[in-house]
Amino acid sequence: MNYPTMSTLRDARRRARLTQEELAERAGLAQSVVSRAEKGASVAEDSLAKIAAVLGCSPDEVRPTGTPAPIAR
Repeated sequence: MNYPTMSTLRDARRRARLTQEELAERAGLAQSVVSRAEKGASVAEDSLAKIAAVLGCSPDEVRPTGTPAPIAR
């Protein structure tokens, strides 16, 4: 799957036929984290990775537009 912007995260979740609560449960996160992610708010990198894993894509594909990937150290 290819979901290049956070604005499409909601569409990706809906295509997977998941509610925010279901996605959050499968990712091991609170529903509020999924909600914030769909709105493009700041979300921890590990949370993005968990959301992406459930949706079958990479964290880069669900990162908000204009947000740089974290720098590897």
